[in-house]
Amino acid sequence: MRGTDGVASAIAAYSETPKSIRIGYAISLTGPNTAGAGITVLPNYRLLVKEVNAAGGIMLKSIGKPVPIEVIQYDDHSNADDAVAAVERLISEDKVDFILPPWGTGLNLAVASLFHRAGYPLLATTAMNDQAPELGKLWPNSFWFNGTATGAAQAFVATISKLRSDGKIGNSVAILSVADQFGIGLAKVARKAFKQGGFVLVYDRAYPVETEDMREVMIEVKRHHPDTFAAFSYPPDTIMITEQARASNFNPKVFIPPSGRHSRSTRSASASTWKA
Repeated sequence: MRGTDGVASAIAAYSETPKSIRIGYAISLTGPNTAGAGITVLPNYRLLVKEVNAAGGIMLKSIGKPVPIEVIQYDDHSNADDAVAAVERLISEDKVDFILPPWGTGLNLAVASLFHRAGYPLLATTAMNDQAPELGKLWPNSFWFNGTATGAAQAFVATISKLRSDGKIGNSVAILSVADQFGIGLAKVARKAFKQGGFVLVYDRAYPVETEDMREVMIEVKRHHPDTFAAFSYPPDTIMITEQARASNFNPKVFIPPSGRHSRSTRSASASTWKA
C-alpha cells in the first residue's frame, strides 16, 4: 500500500531532485454531483494544496528539502464510467504519487478496486455503505469513514425513540429519499429500523436525481401530519426541501434532512494541471 513513506520512496526513486509531488483526483465538476462535491470535498482539496505549498511544500527526508504539490484534476461528470476512466488515467498515464477520492457513495465504490490493484489508499470520506466492514477486508487499503447506513438509521431511531418516551413526539414518520444509491440504501435500512422501533411510516417517497421543484412534494408530505420527517437527500436538494417546507408552513416536531446535491450542468472536457 502506498502510504506517506511509500510515496516518498517512489518519488525518490523517480528522481533525486523531484520538482513536485503529484496528487491527482477525479471529481464532479459537472453533472448532478457538482454541488455536493463543490461544497464538501473540492474546497478542502484546494485548501490543502494552497496551505501546504504556501508553507513550502511537503518535506522529503530523502532529499532534505520540501517539495511543492502539483495537482492533476479530471472531471468525472458525476458518472461512474468517467470516474473509472479518469482514475485509470491518473494511475497508468499520469503516474501520480497519490490519488484523492471522488465524491459520493456510488463513485467511491466504482473506483475502489482500481485503487486497490494499483496500491493507492482509498480514503472514502463521502461514502456510506452497509458492506463497509466487508469492503475494508476485500480492499485492505480502503477506509470507509462514514460507517454503515444501518448504524446511522439505528442512531436516528434511538434519538426519536427517546423523544417519544419523553412524550414529546408520536409514532408517525414521513421519509423522502433521492433515487440513487445513497438515498435508496438509507431509506431501505431506515424502514426496517422504524418498524423495529414501533414507528408508523405514513409517507415514503423517492424523488429523481436533479429534481428542481419540491413544492408539491412537501405539500403532500404535510397532508400526512407526521411527527417526524427525514429526508435522505443531497445539497442543495436539502436546502430546497427546507425552503419548500417553510413556504408550505410544514413544521413537524422533528425535521432532519441530512445533506445534499444538485446542479444540471453541461458535460465538458476536463483535464487540468495546476500548482497552487
